[in-house]
Amino acid sequence: MFFRKILPNSRANFLIQNIYTTGLSAFLLRIASILLIVYVLWTGWTQFGPQKPRADAIRTAAASVAADHISDALRENRQDIKSLTLLNFADEPTNLISDGLRERLSSAGTFLLAERSFFDKVKRRLNLSQSTTAEPETTLRLGKRNKTDGVLYGTVHQYETVKGRAMIHIDYYLVDCRTGETVYSGEYDNRTETTSLSATIPMMPDFASVVPVGGSWLLRFFGWLLIILLLPVFTINFLIAMTEKRSNRINAFVLITYTCIGAILAWLMISPNWESYLSFVLLGLLCLGALWYNVQMMTFAVRQNQSNR
Repeated sequence: MFFRKILPNSRANFLIQNIYTTGLSAFLLRIASILLIVYVLWTGWTQFGPQKPRADAIRTAAASVAADHISDALRENRQDIKSLTLLNFADEPTNLISDGLRERLSSAGTFLLAERSFFDKVKRRLNLSQSTTAEPETTLRLGKRNKTDGVLYGTVHQYETVKGRAMIHIDYYLVDCRTGETVYSGEYDNRTETTSLSATIPMMPDFASVVPVGGSWLLRFFGWLLIILLLPVFTINFLIAMTEKRSNRINAFVLITYTCIGAILAWLMISPNWESYLSFVLLGLLCLGALWYNVQMMTFAVRQNQSNR
């Protein structure tokens, strides 16, 4: 569109003259400003906001073992409970045990687990303290609200590393929401064990990786989007100056340069896997999006040149 020579009275330029209104630049600046504010706030929160406590390798391995034991005990004593509301265990800020147990029960199909609430998901994403309770009445009410057969809650009395060993003591309860009765009450206590867990750490899955930290993918996407949007907007005078030369070679060079910047940033953001077609499809869509946006901005620059004559 912008590779054609502009003639003062050419009907071919009618589309160019009517694609944009005079408020396009202000509209794009508003969008870019809002995205910039969101990006700065998200970056600031990630760097300076609350940070979830991180367990060492020994405690992480011990949480995996505890999740296995509790999962097996619940499988054997669940009776006719099929759906379950799993609450975060009280007095355990890392949530490693609760998250590990959720992963075990969900992957094994032991229960149909209720989804976390919207606010719990937001708190989880922002590294805020998640809701916990050990009050039977409160837990029963939460289970009924989720319309599940049962609710599982517990309290972590001890979860620490002592002389190279992880010491864990947990009480947990499975309650039938239909009758209000406690179907099973269990206890996990490894404080009397003498075998050190440090030797088995490499074989234990790291449940800390299940917890999102900082939203790095989302942060990179916002950064890419900001650069793609702001680069042509803040260099609109440069685009107008280049398109004013009415040279197809210069226009093509500018378009390719801007699009390559977007493609390189998209590549860095995605880090595509050579064995995954999906990552390359996503990379291609981002590159096409950057190309389309740059075409629109250069078309706007052509229109500005035409209106200034």
